[in-house]
Amino acid sequence: MHREAHEYHRAARAEIVRASEEARRRAGAGRAGAHAPVERAPSPGPTPAAPRAPPPPQPSRLSGVIEALDVHDATLDGEADSRAEPSPEPPAPQSAPAPTQDEESA
Repeated sequence: MHREAHEYHRAARAEIVRASEEARRRAGAGRAGAHAPVERAPSPGPTPAAPRAPPPPQPSRLSGVIEALDVHDATLDGEADSRAEPSPEPPAPQSAPAPTQDEESA
């Protein structure tokens, strides 16, 4: 009985080894078939680099913008801001030039 069990175990192991080798062979052939079209495909070439965004503005460049956007509570209450420039006066109307003697006699 011990010999029969040993013989059965040896035959089962041989069958498993044979089936495993067959499976490896088929898997290798399948991988080779899958890689062949990829290897035959033309190379896409180098990809262009994406354009770089400009660097963000530095704080020193923003100082004038910050001052221009600065609003004081006094301005909100209707009082004039001491830093604000006065609005320019409209130009005075110009009178027509006086007629010359030649124009009066004509």
